[in-house]
Amino acid sequence: MEANIELNGRKVQLDLSSPIDLSRSMKSGSGSSLAFYAPDIQIEPIQVGSFIGSTSQGSSVNTNIIKFNPHGNCTHTESVAHISSLEKPINQVYIKPIMLCYLHSVKPELVGDDLVVKKNSIAHLNFNEMEALILRANPASSCFSGSNPPYIDSGLCDVLVQNNIEHLLTDLPSVDKEEDGGSLFAHKAFWVYDKPNIGPRLNATITELLSIPDINDGWYALTLQVMNLENNAAPSRPILYPLF
Repeated sequence: MEANIELNGRKVQLDLSSPIDLSRSMKSGSGSSLAFYAPDIQIEPIQVGSFIGSTSQGSSVNTNIIKFNPHGNCTHTESVAHISSLEKPINQVYIKPIMLCYLHSVKPELVGDDLVVKKNSIAHLNFNEMEALILRANPASSCFSGSNPPYIDSGLCDVLVQNNIEHLLTDLPSVDKEEDGGSLFAHKAFWVYDKPNIGPRLNATITELLSIPDINDGWYALTLQVMNLENNAAPSRPILYPLF
């Protein structure tokens, strides 16, 4: 199925028959803790009195209680409420139904003991018409807790702000260093949180813990599907559509 639409001033042709899911599957049990020492996801039948919501235990239906942490268990999208007391939960952020997005692979550079995605890695990008940017770092493992995984330099986020990029997505567990003493330089730079005269950017979002298949860098159409959860972050399912 094909569609001809205009995205951010550019006329594009989409291949709607070939959606590319960038989210991680949420499953309970061992291995579902991905980052920041989050407990494993728990999916268990509800129990109310003698009722147990499991057909294998005699009930007519399966109905579960699910416990998880968006930041450590799944692909998730954050609002500025993640780093502040501002009343801007993610379900109150306006996200366009479909956006013009660029997927860009980067190679983190060694800085001391850290691997950092520096701003020079996006120096050659053409930001004209771009609404969202996906940075693919291809981390070696999904077991991020305690591993000091790569992160994004705040200077790169400054460049995105200067070019009006409102949505940043990455396959890293966080745009910031795992343990930085609460500095959160990249988050704050992207949301312009420390500059009250020009920020914060209330409709900007950060999406982390993507799972990106082996597809080419380049332009795509993006639908950023976020759970309607009143919280600073919620599970999300970014979907790419190839452009002709």
